[in-house]
Amino acid sequence: MKLYTYSPVTGELISEIPATESPLEPGVYLDQAFATRTPPPMAEVGKAPVFSDGAWSMVPDHRAERWYDENGNEVFIEDLGDPADLGLLSEPPLHIPPLAERRDAKLAELVALRDSHIYAGIEISGVPVQTDEKAQGRITGAALSASRDPAYTVKWKTATGAFVSLTAPEILAIADAVRDHIQSCFDREEELVDVIIASDHPELVDITDGWPAV
Repeated sequence: MKLYTYSPVTGELISEIPATESPLEPGVYLDQAFATRTPPPMAEVGKAPVFSDGAWSMVPDHRAERWYDENGNEVFIEDLGDPADLGLLSEPPLHIPPLAERRDAKLAELVALRDSHIYAGIEISGVPVQTDEKAQGRITGAALSASRDPAYTVKWKTATGAFVSLTAPEILAIADAVRDHIQSCFDREEELVDVIIASDHPELVDITDGWPAV
């Protein structure tokens, strides 16, 4: 009579041992913990016999092999089971840019998106105001004149092409609104920069939401 011992943790076959005959009942053999009288299956390359729920099964055995995660990092296999179930690959994946390269690309994309929101223009008291770099310079110049001369007025060309007459307080209010709009865009950029830098997959970070409304 033979017994087949197995690991109490993994159920993996450990050894084959002779069963002990009962000293009180000749011809009767004793069982023991973590052992079974059922023979394991025939050996298979790349698999290990595991006893569970009263039966043997052949479990993939890739221990001591090196597999790869989706970023191409090596993973040393230490446990029974199919590494593919964990999302690992038996061969290095096709070229994936390094994390730093993917992060820099996402940050560059973020800068371009920030600028597109800055330059999108805003509406102030029903007046559409351009906010591109040239318009910012003109607004800054007009605001400087308005701050020096409370009686200053200007004919201002709106984003629609129409001209409106603006007083000094109105010019300063526009300048403040444009400044706040631009700063809000930079504030949102700062928040997203932190998210991108902290991510292991920066290319997947959604940077489209949370920008100030125009």
